[in-house]
Formats: sequence, C-alpha cells, structure tokens
Amino acid sequence: MSKNPALKLPKVSLSYFRQVFFVFKEVIRIAWKVNPRLIASDLILNSLWGLTSLPTLYLGKLVIDAVIHGISAQDKTTAIGNIAFYLFLTALVGLVRRIITRTLSVIESNISSRMTAKVDVLLGEKMSQLDIPTIEDPEFKNRFDKVERQSGQRLWNLINPISDVPSAIFGIASSLILLLSFNPIVLLIIVVLSLPNILVNARYIRSEFEFETKKSSQYRLWNWMSYYLTKTRNYFEPRILGNSQFMIKKILLLEEEIIGEKERMRARRVKLRSVTDLPSWLFLLLFNIWLFSIAIFGKITLGTAQMLYNATTNFQLYIEQLIGDFLNIYENYLYMVDLVWVLGLNSKEVEGKLIPERPLKKGVEFKNVWFRYPKMRNWTLKDVSFSIETDENIAIVGENGAGKTTLIKLLCGFYFPERGEILVNGRNIKDYNLKEYWRILAVLFQNFEEYPFTARESVGYGNVAQIDNTNEVTQA
Repeated sequence: MSKNPALKLPKVSLSYFRQVFFVFKEVIRIAWKVNPRLIASDLILNSLWGLTSLPTLYLGKLVIDAVIHGISAQDKTTAIGNIAFYLFLTALVGLVRRIITRTLSVIESNISSRMTAKVDVLLGEKMSQLDIPTIEDPEFKNRFDKVERQSGQRLWNLINPISDVPSAIFGIASSLILLLSFNPIVLLIIVVLSLPNILVNARYIRSEFEFETKKSSQYRLWNWMSYYLTKTRNYFEPRILGNSQFMIKKILLLEEEIIGEKERMRARRVKLRSVTDLPSWLFLLLFNIWLFSIAIFGKITLGTAQMLYNATTNFQLYIEQLIGDFLNIYENYLYMVDLVWVLGLNSKEVEGKLIPERPLKKGVEFKNVWFRYPKMRNWTLKDVSFSIETDENIAIVGENGAGKTTLIKLLCGFYFPERGEILVNGRNIKDYNLKEYWRILAVLFQNFEEYPFTARESVGYGNVAQIDNTNEVTQA
C-alpha cells in the first residue's frame, strides 16, 4: 500500500450486497450527472416492461380457456369474438413491449456513449488537478491504467445490467403474484435451486478480480509496447534498432499469459454452471408434468396450467436475469472502486500565494538541495548548489540518471527538496502560487505530444489566455 496520503483507499465494504449497491449507486450518480432525463426514462421504461409480464401471462390464460370453452359452446360467434378481443389485447401488450424494447436499446446506447465521454472528461480533469508525486506513484499508475483500459467496455457492461434490474424485479413480482396464489412452496424451491449458480458465479468473479489485479504490471507493459509500435512518431527507431519483431513476440507471450488464462477460467466457470443448472432443470420438468396432469383431471383449467407453466418459467428466468445483473454489477465492482478512488483523489500540492514578478530581476539558485523520490532510499540529488543569472543561457550535461530531469521537475515545482531550498527571483519556490508560477515557464519535456490542431491553435495552446489574439499568436 502506498504511503502517499493522497492514495488512501475509499472505505468500501467487502459485503457482497453492499458492493452491488455501491456500484449501482455510483453508476446511477454518474449517469444522472450526464443526462438525468435519459437515465430516468431508462429506469421507468424498464419498470413498465417488467410490469407488462402479468397481463401477458393472464391474457395467454384467457385465450386458451376461451378456445377450450369455444369448442363446446353453442354460440360460436360470441366465443370467436371473445377470443379475438383477448388476442387483440395480447397483440397490443406485445406491441407496447416491442416499442419499449426498441426505445430502451436507443436510450441505453446513448447513455453508454455519454457516460464514456463523461468519464473521459472527468479523468482528464482529475489528471490536470493531481500533483505529480501522486501521478508518478506506481500504485496510481497501475490503477489508473486499469481504469483507462477498461472504461469503454466496463461502462457498457454496467449500463445494461443496471437498467435491467427494474424490469427483472417487476417481472419477478408479476410471476410471484400468480405463483403465490397457487403454491408458495414452488417459489421457495426455485429460489433454493438458484443458490448454487450464485455461489459459482461469485467464486469465479472474485478469481477474475484477483487475476486482473495481479496482472496489472503485465498490462502496463503490454500497453506501452503497443503504444511504442503503433505511435507514428516512433517509426524511425524500430527500423534502426530492428526491435519490432522482438516486441511483437513479447506481446504474443503476454497475450497467451493473460487472455489464455482468462479463457481457461471462463471455460471452467461455464462447465460448473452447467452442472449447477441440472437440479432446477429437473425440478421444472417434474413440476410442469404434474401441472398439466392435474389439468387433465380437471383440478385446474388448461389456461391456468399454461399460465402457471409460463409464470414458473418466467420467474426462474427473471431470477436468473436478476442474479446475472447483480453478478455483472459485482464483476465491475473493482473497476468502479478504482474509478471512484481516482476521481476522489485530491491534489497534495503545497503552494503559496505569491505572484511571480515579470520580468525576473534575480535568477535561479539551488542552495544545498537534497532530493530523493518517494519510497526511494537513494538520493537522486545530494547537496546540489548552483545559481543561474537572468541573462545567462546554460546547458546542463550529465549521464543518464544523473538527475537532469529531476532538476527540471524541482524547478517547475512538481516536487520540493527534502533539504535545502530553491530560490526564484530571490524567493523560495514554495512561496509562489504554482499556477501563476507555471505561466512564466516554457518547458519542452522529453515525452512531449504533438497537437492534432491547426497551426494557430497549436501555437495558441502555449498561452490559452491569448489564443484568440491573432497578433500574439502570429508573433509567437
């Protein structure tokens, strides 16, 4: 665990149901911020879809009973009229359900797209606010890389189960009303027979959690090599060094190590789930045989038997859907913990209130500066002292790892020395307001980026306050 106070984990319960509730709450919260109308429409329509299960089941019973009654009825016209009326209502409910389904498909796709874009913006804002020691902390890098890598897939996987929960709950309620009126014991047996499936899924989902966490460093290596091989500005180096095939082989090895193991875990999960499905399958078979047997003896109507058969089947399907939704939500628990953790981090930058004077009257002075990176034992800089006057142009030359980049990071105020002090214009760098201080700096870092914008915009981003000032941009 990192000792950086900014990297403190959120207090999240290990309870299964609290984890599910935590993810549900956080996704709804983010989605509500994105577009409250969309998420409200989604939840309402899903609830309506689930509520239509009861009239669908009951109308099916009425149609069958009307047909059976019509066979022996003297007044065939009335019987056919009743059947036609029930069929019309059935078709009407079916049409409503189809319209709801199509509408939900569009709404959920829109929510997922907007949430993905929203999270990208939130992560971008957070990265611009966090202090450099936090961003360069290995724990932060591992967890942020996981969030960044999984955002698109995870958010899409979260929207569907969360929006399905209301339809599953109301679907269960619809079947529950019918089954309770017939035999409550049937409900108890179905629920009990669903438990092995829950336990199997929970076990394998936790295993996948642990696997993803354990492979964080390999994922980072994979992402870096993919970036190196596909980034267009890197096309010179691989040709000179001839290292492309070597890295491709390493990627293939990582692919087998990570994806291959995940495939084997999922295959084991499918096999075990198939075994745990057998008891409920056998129960439903025997129950339905008994149900239609008592219909033959006239204990219940054929329509009632068919309605209860469908209600039992639907109840189990909705229970499995709800379990599947909860397990999918639970499966995304670690992602949401990481996302909430990242978004909840606060910058630990220590900054003063002093506005730097422009132009500087005095230069830069390092006075007996000692510095080492967090959690490192060895000093990167030991008792370094030098000064640079305002009219001097200097070059700092040294071997790799000598501390040249570290000097720049310290001068930029990204880190502060453990001992000694850095003076800019005669004042300790800690006295300055960092955002104002950064305005007087112009730094070209080793890992710079090229903007995909117009020449005007690319130059203007060097001073966004003057980006619309044509004279300033042209002069720059």
